[in-house]
Amino acid sequence: MPNKPQPHTRPIISAVPSPELLHAYGEISPAMAVYVMQEAVNRNRRAFQYAMAGLLIGAVLGLSLITAFVYLVMEGHSAAAGVLLGGGALSMVAGFRSTRL
Repeated sequence: MPNKPQPHTRPIISAVPSPELLHAYGEISPAMAVYVMQEAVNRNRRAFQYAMAGLLIGAVLGLSLITAFVYLVMEGHSAAAGVLLGGGALSMVAGFRSTRL
């Protein structure tokens, strides 16, 4: 029986160094281990904020496209609404899908 294909996954890259490396930093200077951990926390916080900002911007753009689509349909511009939905919304969904997977 053939093996099931494995889903594409990104490698997990941790900003936190290994315990052995932290111990070595602590032997050099106790303040250095604390500094390294603070920098790892700051890096993770910035990455989280960047991801949340991207999701928020995507949600606002998505709602704007839906609002524009509904407005165009209600005003009788169905051809323009189809172009907006086909060109804008579907390409935006495809872009989000490709960046998140």
